[in-house]
Amino acid sequence: MKILFITCAYPKGSEKFLQDLNRGIPLAIQANTFQWGIMEGLEKNQADYQVVSYPSLSCFPLHYKKPVTPAWDITIGEKRVGCMEPFLNIHLIAHCSIGKRIYRYAKKWVEENLAEEKPVILVYSLSSWILESLLRVKKQYPQIRICTIVTDLPKDVIVHMKAPSAIRVWGQMREAHKIECAYPLIDKYVLLTEQMEKMIPQAVGKNLVLEGIWAEHEEPVVTKDGKLKTLLYSGSLGRHSCVDELLKAFELTSDPDYRLVICGSGELEPMVKEAALKDGRIVFKGFVARTEVLEMQRNATAVINPRMPSVRLTQYSFPSKTIEYMTSGTPYIGHKLSGIPQEYYPYFYTIEDNTPEAMAQTIESVFSKTQEELNAKAHAAYEFIRKNKRAQEQVGRLLDFLR
Repeated sequence: MKILFITCAYPKGSEKFLQDLNRGIPLAIQANTFQWGIMEGLEKNQADYQVVSYPSLSCFPLHYKKPVTPAWDITIGEKRVGCMEPFLNIHLIAHCSIGKRIYRYAKKWVEENLAEEKPVILVYSLSSWILESLLRVKKQYPQIRICTIVTDLPKDVIVHMKAPSAIRVWGQMREAHKIECAYPLIDKYVLLTEQMEKMIPQAVGKNLVLEGIWAEHEEPVVTKDGKLKTLLYSGSLGRHSCVDELLKAFELTSDPDYRLVICGSGELEPMVKEAALKDGRIVFKGFVARTEVLEMQRNATAVINPRMPSVRLTQYSFPSKTIEYMTSGTPYIGHKLSGIPQEYYPYFYTIEDNTPEAMAQTIESVFSKTQEELNAKAHAAYEFIRKNKRAQEQVGRLLDFLR
């Protein structure tokens, strides 16, 4: 079975270069990690695959420094597995440019692999300009199969918008409609949660739930900062993050040795900065490189995802931070969310009520535990992910599903 994997991943070694061009706007690191987990799983399963990427970037001229993106090889170790294709990354033109390039690339790949009974195009996107290009290819070559990975529901994107205007909301609703029209023509779906079936009825009976993938590494060597008890949040500061609730919860604690460290960017950033000015125990780091974030995770007392069940998109998404946090060597605090399977709950500390008071109580409870107790919880979480969510096994399931 031959597979063409169409991604928006950043090639290894390109992240700093692209970040500099992206005018300081953070790259989509969590999505990138998931896609690289798939690539590494394909490689470990010795799949017959090829990768092409059209990376997630802001647009020229306001938010990207050049009108054309660079070409870049995608490699795993010494092996070249594909490329990042250049495209016109100009506002109002980028999507059209990507769509045309995908059509040409996918059509050429299909023609080269027609000897295969049913070649598969696996795509990490629900973008209409990508799906429409692939469906044009499928119309010419009906024997191909298209499988799309659904990480977010189109209408939920509106939740992520900062101060959405009527025009932007209309544009996203139109995009969602175009995607929904394409659903019946897609052969298979990879969903992050079972609940997504409710919103995509066309996926019933032809989907695989794959909430996350772990790209293997050794259990981290952890160095804790003696007296201080540090709670770390790293990620989006959008409204849906519930970081405002985390600030309220931390305000309810009084221990002078507690520290709350927040990394990220988004619309709640002014609120975080104001809280840091009022409470010297709160440290705001802003956007931090991924390598530094991972180091901070290892050295914190605990890490937290304050997102609450009341946020609509938690029903239809698996929090991307979960696996990263659970393999950090540091215990994880979070709410019980419907997008997280029950099997995860024994391995992190759960907040039992959706209030700042309950969050504060959980933080204090975790900080009162001995370092040995915390280490044991963190190690159990690491072992659970290592045994159950490794790239080779998760992508092995995906390959069986595609066959």
